[in-house]
Amino acid sequence: MSRSAKEEIKPSQIPTRDVYKHAVSCSAVAFAEATCRFTIRSARGVVADFGEKVAKQSTGLLDLARCSEKNSERDAHRVMDSHGLGLPIPMTKLEVQISELDMQILRLRDWMQYILEHNCFHMMCGLMAPDTQRESAILSGFWSRYRQQNPAHPIYAMAERGELHLAQTVPIVCHGDEGRGAKRQHLYGGEFPWAAW
Repeated sequence: MSRSAKEEIKPSQIPTRDVYKHAVSCSAVAFAEATCRFTIRSARGVVADFGEKVAKQSTGLLDLARCSEKNSERDAHRVMDSHGLGLPIPMTKLEVQISELDMQILRLRDWMQYILEHNCFHMMCGLMAPDTQRESAILSGFWSRYRQQNPAHPIYAMAERGELHLAQTVPIVCHGDEGRGAKRQHLYGGEFPWAAW
């Protein structure tokens, strides 16, 4: 049985500037306006749950919570630029058959490269700081429990052949959703949350 987020998170666990910089605000840097709106709403939720005093510990969080949803893209970018919260993850043009379509994406490979190069692997295990033993225990525990649900998953055969180590393998869930954006245009959003925590 899981507890509510309010019960699990203590004020001392609120993301610091580095965690906030790497994990929360950067999501709005390159995504659509709907994501900036979501980021603003999330910042407001943190401020409402923990108060302004605690929220001040995360650089830019209060400023982001005060942004207008009407101009979410512009305002969120201004806050992130003023606090140096953007990440150097490149946008990549998605090659598609329609020549007049220019779709820019963030590749999961580029995110992973950034995370590994900047010693942020621990964040994929839900930790605030690097701790190799805890990371391994969390990942091993996840794969052990998941094996009970899906024992035929190919990852277990790969591990038995020595192709990967489950204690160093981060489970990622692919989630996508459709909706309508401005002027009733179709919009698709995708995310890849870490499944281990």
